[in-house]
Amino acid sequence: MKNTVLGLIAAMLLAAPAMAEEHKIDIDQEMERLELEQARAEFEFDQEMRETDLQERHLKLDMMRRQIDRPHTSPKKEKAGGVLLLLGIVHVLMAIWVYQDVRRKNKGNGIWIVITLLAGFCGAAVYALIRIGDDKPEPAE
Repeated sequence: MKNTVLGLIAAMLLAAPAMAEEHKIDIDQEMERLELEQARAEFEFDQEMRETDLQERHLKLDMMRRQIDRPHTSPKKEKAGGVLLLLGIVHVLMAIWVYQDVRRKNKGNGIWIVITLLAGFCGAAVYALIRIGDDKPEPAE
């Protein structure tokens, strides 16, 4: 029995280096597998980053296309348009006043309406000065 136990111990001692070598191979294989997984994960991350960058570039390109397709109006141009519209309305209102006054007084002619439309306030002011001169009271008999 002693010989059997000694034989088993000797066999285990002889098999231990072989088992250690086999275990070492398993560790090397596991390291290779982990390195491959890490490389795959890095590759997938790079791929996703490229796709994200590509999407971002597409969005910027779309924004640039929209800006080109839709002309941008500056606030100065909008302000100038508003001022011109206001001046046009003032000219028309003054011409209406001159027209109504000419019809009411039954004096003058339509040339004052055209002058007021073209000259605006200046034309209406000249008409008013001439009209004031026409309003002299008639002498009583």
